Amino acid sequence: MILKKIELQNYGIYKGTHVIDFPDCTDHQAVTLIGGLNGRGKTTLLEAISLVLYGNRALRFLQDERISYSEYLRSHVNKSAQDQQTSITLTILQDEKNSEAITIRRYWSIGKGKITDNLVAHKNMAIDQYLSENWDYYVEEILPLNISRFFFFDNEKISQIADDDSYESVKDSIKSLLGLTTIDQLIVDMKKLIKRISNSKHTSIQSEVHQKVIDTQQEIDQCEIEINHSVTVMARFNREAGQARKQLAGLENDFWRHGGNLGLNRKETELDKNRLNELLSKKKEEVMEMLTHSMTPLLLCKPLLERTYNQVQQDERARSANYSTTIIEQLKKILPASVNEKHTQQIILDFLLKAQSELLKSYSGGKLAELSPVTQSMFSTVVGRSALQLNDISKLITSIQDLDNQINQMEIHMSLEVESNDVKAIWKEMRRLTQEVSKLDMQIKFEEEKQQMLLRRQEMLENRRKTALKIGKFEEQGQDESMRMIKYASMTTEVMEVFKVRIQNKRIKELEEQIFDCFSFIAQKDSMIQRIEINSETLDIRLVDYRGGELLKSQLSAGEKQLFAVSILWGLAKCSGYQMPVIVDTPLGRLDSSHRTNFVKRYLPHASRQVIVLSTDEEVNGQYYDLIKPHINGLFLLDYDEQDKSTSIRPGYFGGQKQ
Repeated sequence: MILKKIELQNYGIYKGTHVIDFPDCTDHQAVTLIGGLNGRGKTTLLEAISLVLYGNRALRFLQDERISYSEYLRSHVNKSAQDQQTSITLTILQDEKNSEAITIRRYWSIGKGKITDNLVAHKNMAIDQYLSENWDYYVEEILPLNISRFFFFDNEKISQIADDDSYESVKDSIKSLLGLTTIDQLIVDMKKLIKRISNSKHTSIQSEVHQKVIDTQQEIDQCEIEINHSVTVMARFNREAGQARKQLAGLENDFWRHGGNLGLNRKETELDKNRLNELLSKKKEEVMEMLTHSMTPLLLCKPLLERTYNQVQQDERARSANYSTTIIEQLKKILPASVNEKHTQQIILDFLLKAQSELLKSYSGGKLAELSPVTQSMFSTVVGRSALQLNDISKLITSIQDLDNQINQMEIHMSLEVESNDVKAIWKEMRRLTQEVSKLDMQIKFEEEKQQMLLRRQEMLENRRKTALKIGKFEEQGQDESMRMIKYASMTTEVMEVFKVRIQNKRIKELEEQIFDCFSFIAQKDSMIQRIEINSETLDIRLVDYRGGELLKSQLSAGEKQLFAVSILWGLAKCSGYQMPVIVDTPLGRLDSSHRTNFVKRYLPHASRQVIVLSTDEEVNGQYYDLIKPHINGLFLLDYDEQDKSTSIRPGYFGGQKQ
């Protein structure tokens, strides 16, 4: 189905007549972007499309309040319009290849008493009386109401799925997709038939087998009553647990705002501070001992000390040179005689003696320092230990600075005004709520186990009843007729149960793959979730991580939860087999920047053949508008007139953007 045109007349905030002609869609341009500030009619536009298609059946998806359809229609007539007649007109094509246009006009006006709407359907501009009278049946063929929730949704629907850790809000949608609601209703009707016949006063079956069937049916009914009661109790426990968790989260914020652990552990903090002050005093004493050491003053002139030490070493080498010169001169006289006047050896010897003489001359000269060996040893010790002494002092100073920082931080925290009694009261209430949540979780688990036990007992009783029916033989015709109806009703129930399981197993596998593919495509996080499993009986959804273990929904970020909710709706829409436009109202409210980018870039252009996005000026704008721009086929802006108290629809977008 493709939306071609919608016309609103005096509907809600739209005074007068306002029209949107939806542009043609192509493979690369399927997005129609409609901008509007909050309260300017975006949600009203989405509601109008549901209302014109489904009439009073759409009411349960449009409002939370339990008001009548008549009151709903009355509340959506524009109050300032002179003409009090209100209408919504929608033109659709069943598909792009089928050029036959269908126009539905739903209209009503304010009058005395109850308001009723009227519907007229046209085919190719001509009134189709049959289609007008049977529109509710026709629309269920092209898009069933329960399936429309996968295609028409807003941020609230996404948030509801994202915040539901048990996915209860999705299970009804999955049942609708699988067609299980019809099967379940058939099973319920067959059980009611069996119960009515079994309890009928006109049935005079006296056989032992029939009495066993009646007794078993009564036990089954009792099991069903207990199961329903347990479900109600568990729902109440879940609500109470949710409320307690919200209170606990609020108290945690108050706890940290009032000083947190400081209010509870102020004495311990003071003891820690005193301990650090004592340690600081010891470190300062160590520094003072080092400063009063006899060698420490020399560290102030460490460069001069090192130069003096080097000079002393140089003088020692010069003094040794003076002693060695005399010995070398004697060698010059003695050694030549021992080489037996061999020319080569004489040359080498002269060269060595000359080189050694030159080296010794370089050491001599100047006034030589005269220090005793003991003094020279002390000098060497002082120079050698000076580096170690400086390193020790540096470490001590760093340690003192660290201790000062820790003490200062404690003093800053302790300087805060902390009402110890308030913090203790909050802490006490937090502990109470924690215990309450734990107790409720245990009660919920108990009810779950109780339900499983009752379901097993109910299944056992069902099998007992089926066995009794198979072996029962009745003589009287009236008895045979009643038992025949019970028998075939039971057989129908049994077949439907088997059929339900088989269709669930088949379609669930497809749904698992579709949701996983959609999430992987949008989120681009292949390593986080390896697959999605849906229990074919309970319809519980399980996320499997790369290790094969369960990835809890609570481990996902808020943005990832939102994208997963969108993936569920997208997967359901794909599995439904219907080719419908996707209409999304303010979808980016709770998404951060990175997830907004994925949503705009990877979901909207691919969501359907036709995508209509209702956005505020803080959602699809700036870089997000630039991302979606290549896929846009039309721009519209909901312009509100303060004086007229009405919204009009015009081409364009925020910031003067035009198509």
